[in-house]
Amino acid sequence: MKNKIWLLGLAMILLAIVAALALGLAKQSNGPVNPGKPPALGGTQTAQQAYAALQRWASKWANDTRTIAVSGSLSRDGLGSGWTFQVYSPKTKKLAIVMVKEDEVTVVREQRALYPQQTMSIDAWKLDSEALLAHWWQERGYVTWANPDAHTVYLNLSAREQGLLSWKLSVINPEGDLLEFWEARADTGETIQVYKPGGG
Repeated sequence: MKNKIWLLGLAMILLAIVAALALGLAKQSNGPVNPGKPPALGGTQTAQQAYAALQRWASKWANDTRTIAVSGSLSRDGLGSGWTFQVYSPKTKKLAIVMVKEDEVTVVREQRALYPQQTMSIDAWKLDSEALLAHWWQERGYVTWANPDAHTVYLNLSAREQGLLSWKLSVINPEGDLLEFWEARADTGETIQVYKPGGG
């Protein structure tokens, strides 16, 4: 009798293991059902919200201030520290790197421009950082960020050839090696290119 009870218990344990394995295989074959939300990059503001704060400062810096690039980052060991803008004044021929965090605007560096700069067409900036990150996350980001080597995400908005604006996203490991590069149009979100060292 004891042997029968022991065999029945063993059979139930084996059945539970097989069921768990089958469920795991089913999840793998169907992919993640809910990848969750992408990491909040740039602190508590989106890039366009930070740009609005920048404009209030820029009107005093130079009345013809134009934006060259916008960038932000996030590491696993800390929150995003705000958004960095590179701005240019054709009239005064000045360049500045400006950090925007909440409503606080800090000039990190200012210098004279040696030649005219390629600036962004703000009208072509349709896709905010939050929407861009959500797009990347659904397309491939949740897989990339799940990699234990993925340490920091860098995001940059700037003009390509013919004035096309694009978001460029890079993921690096703790040693600074590139794990993935992804670029998408800032007006439509259409993927322009994806690069992963070694393929994939």
